[in-house]
Amino acid sequence: MVTMGGYASALNTNFTIAGSDGAYLNLANNNTINITVGAVEGNITNITFTYSIATSGSPTDLYINNSNGSSLTNILFYDRTAYPGAGTRYYNLTFNNNSGGTLIVNGTSQSFWFDVAVRNIFMGEGALLGLTVNASNSSGYGNVTTINFYPSFTFTGYIVNETGCATCWQNNTNVTIYGVTMQPNSPPTSTLLARAQTNNSGFFRLNYVNASASFNGFKLKTIYYNASGRATKVGMNMPEFPSFLYYGGMGGIGKEGENFDMSLNGATFYLQEATTINITAHNGSLMQKFGYELIDQALGFPIESQSTTSVISGEVVVPANRGYVVSFFRMPAFPGSSVGFTMDPSVCVDNFMNDTYCPAPPRSYAINAANATAGNVTTINQSLMMTRVNVYGCITPNTGANNSAINITSILIKMLPWTTDAGSFVPPNDADDGTINVTNDINYTATNLGCTYASYNLSLLNDTGYMIEFYAKNGTNESSNPGNANNLAGFINFTSDDELYENANTNVTMYRLAGNYMTNNISGLKVNTSIMKFNIINS
Repeated sequence: MVTMGGYASALNTNFTIAGSDGAYLNLANNNTINITVGAVEGNITNITFTYSIATSGSPTDLYINNSNGSSLTNILFYDRTAYPGAGTRYYNLTFNNNSGGTLIVNGTSQSFWFDVAVRNIFMGEGALLGLTVNASNSSGYGNVTTINFYPSFTFTGYIVNETGCATCWQNNTNVTIYGVTMQPNSPPTSTLLARAQTNNSGFFRLNYVNASASFNGFKLKTIYYNASGRATKVGMNMPEFPSFLYYGGMGGIGKEGENFDMSLNGATFYLQEATTINITAHNGSLMQKFGYELIDQALGFPIESQSTTSVISGEVVVPANRGYVVSFFRMPAFPGSSVGFTMDPSVCVDNFMNDTYCPAPPRSYAINAANATAGNVTTINQSLMMTRVNVYGCITPNTGANNSAINITSILIKMLPWTTDAGSFVPPNDADDGTINVTNDINYTATNLGCTYASYNLSLLNDTGYMIEFYAKNGTNESSNPGNANNLAGFINFTSDDELYENANTNVTMYRLAGNYMTNNISGLKVNTSIMKFNIINS
């Protein structure tokens, strides 16, 4: 409230956008902004609307000429927009009484409207357009309020059933769109933004979907539930797409005002048979909150990603007859972050967990395609308990592989996220948690295991798949030159028993590696060089 000429004057404002139930402007269409202004404790003689747009935007991103209007009849309108030639374009739309007197009488309200197009000013996060409303009296005193409008899009399309018939429309299909946010050092998360249901013609419309630049992409999901509430049909697994692929309209590419539409808007989407995966987790005694991610083994990208969330259960509907992996997470909470679980050694003892404390290492559960049948419901109750088991055994060079005395120079641990009938996924990252030590973990004189060359003893996490790599050479460390001796390597796969937590005896055989150790002197710099050719076949 601002004091004006000895009496108080206040401004009440409200707004509507045609077709929208919030402060969202449609990126693909012209938007009618309707502002209602009420005079409180004083007459209003002038209303001015101002906003600014970077001049790099298309001229179609303007106030739409002659789109202004008002609930008043005796009114003058001025477009005092400034075009400085560089930097920013300043819009100024002013409404006055035609006779120079009162515009809005104290205690009453009037409406003012105009159209804007905003597709090409969609940049960065936050508000798309900040509209300032300035109401003043005859003495020049004013009252100002600012309304922020945010970007959105409307997406439409059609759903057909699983038969492949192009005109077999599927009614009562749930259509949902999510905003996907990439997380540093962790999988992405999804936020539900809008949902709709198809009509008898298979048509759906998702209105005013939040198109904030804080989302890295947008993902569409379609599910049909039968009369019993079970998901029996589902759409294709699609990755997230940028927002412009969901709406058409004026392009701004090539000639100014040129029409183009390469979006999915208006497309037809096919359903297929579905299977359902229900997931929960526990610490051995109680149900626990967790985050999760579900990956299609063949496609290799996440279908559902809620890794940094905290849920007590989850349900995911996916296409049937495919292999999947569900990964469970209890992410550690970093300082200043509201996401994750706090690690407190005084609390997190003997697998204790609650809704706030005690993160846990990731756990994975693989579902083979043979078990993911149409209409089936797979229930997973994953243990998040953490303990350590010892993996030990003999290290023996293969016959003829050691032509001189050798040393174990490196041990690499690869944690296997999942294993299927086709094999295991082996990531490149070393899973050593700081407990691996070549000097301490290798014993060249141990006889208790009956080893003739050497033995190893490693401490690993329970209920976790590993690939362990051993490397050896006639040198004291991995970087030293073994001379004419052989370089050796051995590999073993290991998964501990979640129920028994028993130590495991697994022997490893070291085999000779292909190639020779060489050093080339390039500008005085010695480098270890080797060349190997791989032929990759698409399976």
